[in-house]
Amino acid sequence: MYFCIKQQFNGLTKEECLTLGELCRIAKNLYNAGLYNVRQYYFEHKEFLNDGKNCHLVKTNENHKLLNSNIAQQILKKVNEAFQSSFDLAKQGKDNYKAISLAKYLKRSRRPKTIGD
Repeated sequence: MYFCIKQQFNGLTKEECLTLGELCRIAKNLYNAGLYNVRQYYFEHKEFLNDGKNCHLVKTNENHKLLNSNIAQQILKKVNEAFQSSFDLAKQGKDNYKAISLAKYLKRSRRPKTIGD
């Protein structure tokens, strides 16, 4: 079962909403860049790329430079968790292993939504 916490930001100005939306977009782009590295490494070497090696590959990415290093590392750990779970399911040898898919990229968003739009 998954739990979700919904945050409501009622007192934010339009600039703060745009900044928050921009940070979310940067985090999503970093997630997708990290997942791209893990998927490409898996397709080429049939091995799992851990988050330590992935962090060194992503350090040159502009999205990594825009975020604090601790936030970027946590995002790459989430990439690791997403890919590792599908990798572990395939190792278990379930009967429906063909139905197991690799972690998917996050969808591209058009622009950040602001309160009152």
